Amino acid sequence: MNVLTVEAIYQDGVLKPTIDIPLRENERIKLRIERSPDNIREEARNIVNLRGVWEGYLTAADRKEDWVPDTVAAIRRESGRKVERLAQEIDEALHNA
Repeated sequence: MNVLTVEAIYQDGVLKPTIDIPLRENERIKLRIERSPDNIREEARNIVNLRGVWEGYLTAADRKEDWVPDTVAAIRRESGRKVERLAQEIDEALHNA
């Protein structure tokens, strides 16, 4: 079994190799799709952009006396903390890469 690693670009619903591939016409092959580090970094940056996502909503919910807004506010605070921690970790990893 020969293994060949080739970069390709997905365009208009078709995978287009960046180099000529030595294959016969109609030859069946198996593909393994692996995203390039650039795409992974872009996705990681999208997560970093979630910092402060609940920031504007906390104060309005915290002013209510009802248990529902208090619970929602607590969930938002905790998820905001988790997103912030994750964003910091990803940001550090991207800077160290």
